[in-house]
Amino acid sequence: MIFTDLKELNKAFGIFGAVSGSAGAVGLLLGGLLTDYVDWRWCMYVNIVLAVAGIIGGLTLLHNSAEPDKPRLSVPSTVVGSAAVFGLVFGSAKAQTDGWGSAVTLIPLIAGGLLLAGFVVLQQVARHPLIPLRVVADRNRGAAYLTLFLANAAVFALFLFLTYYFQGVLGYSPIMTGVAFLPMMAAITVVATLTQGVLLRHLTMRVIVAAGLIASGAGAALLTQAGAGSPYAAWVLPGLVLVGTGIGSAAVVAVAVGQQGVDPRDAGTAGALNNVSQQLGSALGVALISTFVATATSHYLTRHGSTAVVGATVHGFTIGYWWAAGVFWAAAVLCSALIRGGTRLHHEAGQPEPLDEIAGGLI
Repeated sequence: MIFTDLKELNKAFGIFGAVSGSAGAVGLLLGGLLTDYVDWRWCMYVNIVLAVAGIIGGLTLLHNSAEPDKPRLSVPSTVVGSAAVFGLVFGSAKAQTDGWGSAVTLIPLIAGGLLLAGFVVLQQVARHPLIPLRVVADRNRGAAYLTLFLANAAVFALFLFLTYYFQGVLGYSPIMTGVAFLPMMAAITVVATLTQGVLLRHLTMRVIVAAGLIASGAGAALLTQAGAGSPYAAWVLPGLVLVGTGIGSAAVVAVAVGQQGVDPRDAGTAGALNNVSQQLGSALGVALISTFVATATSHYLTRHGSTAVVGATVHGFTIGYWWAAGVFWAAAVLCSALIRGGTRLHHEAGQPEPLDEIAGGLI
């Protein structure tokens, strides 16, 4: 374990949550700057610069394990798992343009589901499973990965629809769109720091995660009130702050729960599952919720005529915000049912004693 001091562990989770939670908003701001002052293609080129920086940092700071019995990469599991994820994401994305009943949607979805089932079977029989099922079988860790999956599904859908709303409805420039997301980024950073410094001392992990998800759902619900002529400060600003507040607390704790109590040999897998849950959730969330938005927009145009483009657009986004709110609230219910009551942050795997500094808290 890298962090043996509990205060340092708290700080590490807080920094991780603040950075990962605000990365999306930073990316939107940077994308706006590049689009306005250089060219939109630099939103792609800039990833090369970031990748090179990551490679240099990895080569400098990371060291290979010298353990002779370290597990090998399971090629069959990697191929089957990657194909399953591709099928599910591709099929969900095609539903927006081709409909749920089309072959180009159904075949990838069915294939992805079957491959996912095969992947689970492989993990049970493989000598070196890519994801040992013992990692996800724990109630707390399973709830953490589910929380990260659903929270990212909702929040990245909000990012997408709000970007369209700012530029297509309110007429913001790309850079002003990035600036409009700054309150959410600030809320995530502040609350993530507050969570690791204060909330974890007084509240259980289940309470923090559930409350955070409920707050984010309330923020998404506020966004549904934003119309074509609504001032930014009326509904969007408080909605963004609430969403950021919820993500800033729930994400930090979910990441911690996803790592807590895991066997040292599975620490890398647990960390990878945290990231995979977030990436897969964002991809599937955007793909799925976008189909509901497109359907709602199309139905509105059918009822009101092709001239009601702005009204149809806002109506579609409203449906998307409601879906995001529902996903946040569903995640709150599920994590409340799965995370064990009384779970608190500790620094030694397998020892769920509460923090020494805590004199009591909510369960």
